[in-house]
Amino acid sequence: DVTGRHRAAQELDRRARTDDLTKLLNRKEVLERITKLSVQTARTGTKLAVLFCDFDRFKEINDIYGHAAGDEVLRVMAERIRGCLRTTDDLGARIGGDEMLVVLHGVHNLDNAVNVAEKLRVSAMEPIPITGGAVNTTLSIGVTLAVPGETTDALIARADAAMYKAKKTRRNRVVTMSAGKAGVG
Repeated sequence: DVTGRHRAAQELDRRARTDDLTKLLNRKEVLERITKLSVQTARTGTKLAVLFCDFDRFKEINDIYGHAAGDEVLRVMAERIRGCLRTTDDLGARIGGDEMLVVLHGVHNLDNAVNVAEKLRVSAMEPIPITGGAVNTTLSIGVTLAVPGETTDALIARADAAMYKAKKTRRNRVVTMSAGKAGVG
């Protein structure tokens, strides 16, 4: 059956590109797409922002409530990330454990990206229902804009550095980092 084989091939393709738990893009896929978007934005003059999101004290959720609760937190946060995306050109990805990326294509400036990050940070604080109760969590988010000609690795590293600055300074906050300087939101 040709239709059955076609559906099976589509399902394999989807699984190769997405994270099974969250249904967000996986690390490999989002890095490839960032590379393509960086080339596109360089040609069109638009801006590309990356938000590196990390749950604060996620290990405690797994330790106290169990891994099933941790998985539910990840699934719910994936939905909240999808709810914060502005257009179909924006991307959400789980890049490992409790680390997620949001890629905003066509932002006007860093402030636009910070506004989305703050919306996401606030939505993360809403209780997440689990069996037998609810879990509260927060996000530390690093935000940066792509610089023409830089590598995807350099862009992600800068967003990651901003996120770690957010964690070190007090968690549950947004920190920006431009090429050469950092700011706190």
